[in-house]
Amino acid sequence: MKQGCEKSNKGTGKKAQAGASVAWLTKALKAGPSKWAHNDDNMEVVETCTHGKGKAPVHGGLDGKTASDISQALGMVRAKAKAAHAANLRLQVRIEQLSEALAKLGVE
Repeated sequence: MKQGCEKSNKGTGKKAQAGASVAWLTKALKAGPSKWAHNDDNMEVVETCTHGKGKAPVHGGLDGKTASDISQALGMVRAKAKAAHAANLRLQVRIEQLSEALAKLGVE
């Protein structure tokens, strides 16, 4: 089942409330700390889900194509890192073999 934001008429009230909170905050900041420290309003964290017009919910600000491109680029970087790691391991084995051969010949 697909989860999304519930649509209701509460949004307009929330926006007005948020605007009032911002206005109160700017007034409180202009007042001295002794004036606004006595307000013991409880703060509530609300998770929101943003919808673009006619689009699916946007989380993190990336659309599908951008996320796909980033994922593909990350896969390529991982593949290159694995190849470089394998090459380093092969090189390390060759260096150990060379130092063993030189030790047998008496070269330090």
